[in-house]
Amino acid sequence: MNLALSFNLFEETATLTVMQALGPHKTAWLLPIYPDEPVPAGETGKLDGIDLAGVSGSLSHVGTTQTLLCSLGLGGFAASNNWAIAKARTAGSASIFANDTHLMLSLPSMWNMLHARCGTFDAAGVTLAGAPVIVAGYNGHIAWGMTMVMADNQDLFLEQMKVTNGRVHYLYKGRWLPVAERSETIQVRGGDPVVITVRETLHGTLLNDAIGSDPRNIFQPGPLKTAYGIALKWASLSENDRTFDSFFALNTARSLDEAFPIMKEIRSIALNMVCADRDNIGWQVTGNFPVRTAGRGLVPSPGWTGEYDWQGLLDPSVLPWSRNPAEGFIGTANHRTVGRDYPHVLSSSWFWPERAERIAQMALATDKHTLKSTMGMQLDTRSTFVPKLQEVFAERDLAQGIEQEIASWGDAGMRARARLGLSMLGEFDGDMSSESGNAALLGALLHCMTRNVFLDELGPEDSRAFKAFLLINNESYNATCDHILVRGDESPFWDDTGTTPKETKAVILARSLADAVLFMESRQGKDHQTWSWGGLHTYMWETEASKMSPHMGFIAKSAMGVLKPYFNRGPYPAPGDYFTLNVAGYMMGRDFDTWLIPAMRIIVDFSLDEPMYGVNSSGQSDNPSSPHYDDGIMAWRMGKYISFPFGEDAIKAQYKDVMLLAP
Repeated sequence: MNLALSFNLFEETATLTVMQALGPHKTAWLLPIYPDEPVPAGETGKLDGIDLAGVSGSLSHVGTTQTLLCSLGLGGFAASNNWAIAKARTAGSASIFANDTHLMLSLPSMWNMLHARCGTFDAAGVTLAGAPVIVAGYNGHIAWGMTMVMADNQDLFLEQMKVTNGRVHYLYKGRWLPVAERSETIQVRGGDPVVITVRETLHGTLLNDAIGSDPRNIFQPGPLKTAYGIALKWASLSENDRTFDSFFALNTARSLDEAFPIMKEIRSIALNMVCADRDNIGWQVTGNFPVRTAGRGLVPSPGWTGEYDWQGLLDPSVLPWSRNPAEGFIGTANHRTVGRDYPHVLSSSWFWPERAERIAQMALATDKHTLKSTMGMQLDTRSTFVPKLQEVFAERDLAQGIEQEIASWGDAGMRARARLGLSMLGEFDGDMSSESGNAALLGALLHCMTRNVFLDELGPEDSRAFKAFLLINNESYNATCDHILVRGDESPFWDDTGTTPKETKAVILARSLADAVLFMESRQGKDHQTWSWGGLHTYMWETEASKMSPHMGFIAKSAMGVLKPYFNRGPYPAPGDYFTLNVAGYMMGRDFDTWLIPAMRIIVDFSLDEPMYGVNSSGQSDNPSSPHYDDGIMAWRMGKYISFPFGEDAIKAQYKDVMLLAP
């Protein structure tokens, strides 16, 4: 899970593949940091003059280390929402806390709901298999939960390599140093142990064979072939790390005053921890963050100069925090939680700002928040991206350019389609409900925009470069949205390299409107009144074995094909998208299959006799024959919650099965 929460490794690997096709300067346009920040040309420029074309095959001298980190792509990806509303803004004059963690859609859910009681220990919430602690939840006194910081605490370093006297060396500050080696034995259930050789430079473990293998997960980069050694440096565990102990301590803390110093001790995982008691709310950023000599770590760095080395880790005392802010609420949604002038690099891969904007809108809409209004926030599907898009299309010069382009077309059908797209976009209220035809048009527009703007430079569609771009483009604030909302004709990507005249933003937007309507007609017919977002955008609960079946042998693959209906559930229409609180992320530019969902939802209203409510995204069982294998799916889809009682009488009334572990 920690690896999934520190995902920049995947981004940097994919970026190298894109750079091999485009070069450093053009790639910068594909790596926007945030809407109010310039493209990171200085960051990508550190690779100027370095031959990134690669060679056939990985560095054979580095050895066979594919087994090492073979599960990189299986770590998944995470995002999340959390917020706390101060008692002054609630109907019950007590704090309200909410958390929904966004993880890859899976069956069973990664989370298990648990209420654990042992002597004075009494806590309920979500936990991971094998972790005897409530990760996010409530203990009768405080509620706590987390979102990803989107931390960049992983860096890749390119290493110049050579073999001298049969041993691999790497260049560092003018000297050739021997690669350190050690053996690791991996115990394999039902098979013989596997011994691998791990090789390291001063910058970390060499990954060449691991990243040279084919991907086994949609967010594992495709194979990267390079003439350089690639070393991973990761600010994960630090000396005297107390992360696990801190989560245990949170389970028994009795106030926000007690919780704050505990949260500061969570170092190995970069999180936005939000915590509340009845009268107070607070936020603390946790984690280890590198202090770099130069650069920001968004793309791999040349290791041989020492120019981009780490100087150590950021002092935890300077990490952002807040307690009982004047606004009356705290909310995080993987967005940039610090200003542009914050002097330290926490991330260059923030999520889109729209979910955080919607939390603020809804939190400030009333000073009478309740359990019900908080449920409504978690289930909300209104996008603040839509009015921004409408504003762009209504901007005078751009609107004139779009209309001139449409009017110049000889095909009356395409002119009508583009104008229908403009009309539907203009009247859209931003509700990404599964029944909405306008939401479907927006999804199709973003799909066509992604392909019309970037595929000509990065294609064909099945190329390693375009696949790598899609990975980058769907992990955080992306080039598609950045080009639509922020970048003008100064971007080289507006020009279609397959045509002679130089296209402008207005031309590509006009084409994309017509293409989006044509796309919807091909999928759902010519009557736009019958279009629906849920007809394109669906949930499919699949087991990990089902997802891995394409990589199995013929017999196992065939068996999984027969058994999929027994193991899997769906498809179901999916409301929401990347920009809504009820998130439903998909691979923009590839397909509309939902992969990112709120894997659980928790709410604690401290004014209630029984404050905690929650729901998991699947059942509690991993046995497909059990009625509890999928009974949570319908409740989750319908926005239902269950109570987690703490009073003795309520516990006896609520729970039919209790597991007692006796020493």
